[in-house]
Amino acid sequence: MSFNIDLKELSIRESERVEWKENGDYINIVTSIGKTITAFANDISNKLKEIEGKVLQHCRDYLSPSITPIVHEIDNPENKSTRILVFLILASPDAHVYRDGERSHYNVRDCCFQKNH
Repeated sequence: MSFNIDLKELSIRESERVEWKENGDYINIVTSIGKTITAFANDISNKLKEIEGKVLQHCRDYLSPSITPIVHEIDNPENKSTRILVFLILASPDAHVYRDGERSHYNVRDCCFQKNH
């Protein structure tokens, strides 16, 4: 796995994904880096939970009747450093409408069925 990292850009400032550490004794540096790694990892999980919550709220606010998807967070098989949110929607006997303020509309997926002879 290869990463292109622009150290000059990173050295300009810290950001939500970059944190610099000062030199010090070995134990304090290792502890500090370990805590930062944990914080970054938890930040990613928190962002996924925040996205999940906003999507579920959007489904309640803009879909009629509202839909509550089943949500799973899974590992990305192609990139272990990322996670994937999966929204499962069960079939419903109701016709659902998306309301975007002035209009309401039905969204229907195009499906192709192959006829067997």
